[in-house]
Amino acid sequence: MAGDERSLIERARRRDRDAFSELVRGRCERWFWLCYRILGDAEEARDAVQEALLHMWDGLASYRPAHVDDAVRAFDAWCYRIAYHAAVDRVRERKRRAALSPGDVTWEKTEGITPEALVESKEEIEKMLSALAPREREAFVLCAMEGFSSEEAARIMDAAPSTVRNLVRQARGRLKKQ
Repeated sequence: MAGDERSLIERARRRDRDAFSELVRGRCERWFWLCYRILGDAEEARDAVQEALLHMWDGLASYRPAHVDDAVRAFDAWCYRIAYHAAVDRVRERKRRAALSPGDVTWEKTEGITPEALVESKEEIEKMLSALAPREREAFVLCAMEGFSSEEAARIMDAAPSTVRNLVRQARGRLKKQ
């Protein structure tokens, strides 16, 4: 399987759309949930994933895995980083808009996935995550929920591994108090 994925990565780097589709097919749902946990909005999460896919496609030609010994894991981390940044960029844009015109910002529920449609445990998780500061939430989601090491999460978040570990520790402390 890993060999097949390495081959798909190389084909996708040479602009093979079928190989790219095959690579991302099983990963999009995970990226959606990462973006959803950061944004708290299903429609924005879908849009962030779409933006991330475009950035991935555009960046594949110049993509060089940092860890050649585990090219698939390096590719996954690269994709997560792009999805993470697409979501964070939307959070920044949301804050910028709110600062420019606070009266014009509405936070209506979008059509699509609603909290009622989610499993009750997911609702509880989202409620708990909403109590965390944005960077704590991001680090906690990547490490505790998505299974990245602090080093991998640090690369995704453009932070030092010690910062990520500290953010996760702070997040766990806040969650215990709830």
